[in-house]
Order: sequence, then C-alpha cells, then structure tokens
Amino acid sequence: MKHSFFAGVKSVDYLPNALAAVEAEERGAHASVWVDEDGCVAEGPTMNVAFVTAAGDLLVPAFDKVLGGCSRWRRGWSRQGLSGAPGSARIPAGEARRCAEMMLVGSGLPVLPVVEWDGQPVGDGRVGRVSLALSQMLREDMKSGPDRIPVP
Repeated sequence: MKHSFFAGVKSVDYLPNALAAVEAEERGAHASVWVDEDGCVAEGPTMNVAFVTAAGDLLVPAFDKVLGGCSRWRRGWSRQGLSGAPGSARIPAGEARRCAEMMLVGSGLPVLPVVEWDGQPVGDGRVGRVSLALSQMLREDMKSGPDRIPVP
C-alpha cells in the first residue's frame, strides 16, 4: 500500500497500482484490496471499496490514508434499501470479511460487486441487491444527473 502522504494525492505515479493488479492477476483475482499497517481496509488500486454491513449500513473506509473517490456519495445512495445514511469508518479487515455485500467503486466501474475475497464468499456469495441498486442508480446519475455538460 502507498504511504498515506502519496495515497492522498492524485498523481501520475500508478506503479504501485499496476504492481498490485499484476499480483492480483497472478493469484487469479480481478483486483486487489489494500489493508493498512493497522489491519484496516484502505482501498483498491484506482478505486474505493464499499461494504454493506449485516445491519444494512453502507460503509467506506475512512479517507485518512487514501484518496477519496468522487463517486462514493452520489445523490440517492441512502435510498437504496439501506438502514441509514452512508458513513465512513476505519474498518478492520476481519470485520469487512463478514459483511453482507462488498463492492469496488470508481468512475470507470462505476460499481463492481465483489462476491469472493481471497477464496471466501462475500455474504452469500452472490451479487447483492444493494450493489445492484447502487450500480443502476450511479449509472443513471452519471447519464442524467446535475451539472452535466454535453460534449459533441
């Protein structure tokens, strides 16, 4: 994982991200998830990670050591079958592994549900309803949301 000073700066240094992607592919995975020195989930290379807890809360790791993504709190996220408003927190990896749903969030994805992490199922091992709803909502928001400038 990048040092927090560098992780919080948008730069052209994607070498750590590329190396993480190579390692993930070598292990048969689509992407990697970085865990910090305290054992808390940080992010994936070029994307944020989000979790739906068993209680129905949407959480993302705190942005104290990573670059906060612009897709994470788009309008309407709290209306997608969640128990409350989205939040951020330091999330220990062990706690994250017990979540009901997990997803990668980024402007190029925009939401990619995760059904397996290190060979273990996430939740019931299927794409969750919140992940699907958030994916659809974010796609619609990107297409027709406010502050859009058409480019011919």
